[in-house]
Amino acid sequence: MLFRSGTVPGATGRNLLAYSTEWDPALSLVDRRLVADPQTSGGLLFAVEPGHADALCAELEARGCLSARIGEMRAPEGQSLVVRA
Repeated sequence: MLFRSGTVPGATGRNLLAYSTEWDPALSLVDRRLVADPQTSGGLLFAVEPGHADALCAELEARGCLSARIGEMRAPEGQSLVVRA
């Protein structure tokens, strides 16, 4: 509801401007704002060297936290991020 009305954290707009992103025309402004929402930065998603990922997930789960490997980071190959609906 708040995103639809334009009530978003101040950094959302800055994040949208900072991203080198090709947006699928089918994505609404609300969808784009959700992708750029700064409230999902930091503690919810972080990176670790690939060789340590399994051990980290095991340690987090041993402490009662949910964890998941969701992808990998690679050096850019001259392409921007593409977000599709």
